[in-house]
Amino acid sequence: MKLNYRNFENPDLRSNPTVINEVICGLILEKYINTTCELVVGDKPDKNLPDIYSSDEKFGYEVTNCEAPPDFHHRDYLKELSELDFDLDKIKNSKIDLSNYNDIFTTVENNKITSTRSCALFHKNDWMLCNYKKCIDKKLTKLNNGNYRGCQNISLIILSVARLSGLEDAKFLQKAFQTVYRNHNKKYDNLYFFTTHDIFNITKDNIQTIRHYKNGEFGQIIETSKKILSIPLI
Repeated sequence: MKLNYRNFENPDLRSNPTVINEVICGLILEKYINTTCELVVGDKPDKNLPDIYSSDEKFGYEVTNCEAPPDFHHRDYLKELSELDFDLDKIKNSKIDLSNYNDIFTTVENNKITSTRSCALFHKNDWMLCNYKKCIDKKLTKLNNGNYRGCQNISLIILSVARLSGLEDAKFLQKAFQTVYRNHNKKYDNLYFFTTHDIFNITKDNIQTIRHYKNGEFGQIIETSKKILSIPLI
């Protein structure tokens, strides 16, 4: 796998969540899905190439991160904490407004924040359905506008790693896909759903589990991403 980011030496770029997600997806693709082609991570809008593509530009993959709003909020909080080494004294003396994060529960040991979790609760099984519809519709609109026409075969990857997701979530994602796909002429060749435990390939009629991770496989992907990006991933 290669990276084509022009300013990749810039730590701010390497720690960008979009870049991190694309590298993670690139590693998953080359290990479990497209194992024969050299993949390049980093889009080329001037050539209408998506976030990830094969070096021969035959296969392309557009990546989108679809999480619940509270999870994005939680991620932002973790990013701020990591910049202060999770040290409670540094956090209290910083410009972080802790009142903005009253919905996040923290555990402190030896003056260090050792764990965090969102207190946001969701009571309906289909609480993410609306988010999935918006996510897919947005990417289908871009596809039909010709954004990714630089590749012969173009797939959409939906990454969801902020909380545990499984087959039930894949079914709601399929339902969202069934709802919005008929509104667009051009379709993605594949719709992939990447979670911390599974890789799914979703069509309007079928859900295929490509891989169920075993023995910490997803954790190994994260560790490889850390080495590539040379940053502490959260």
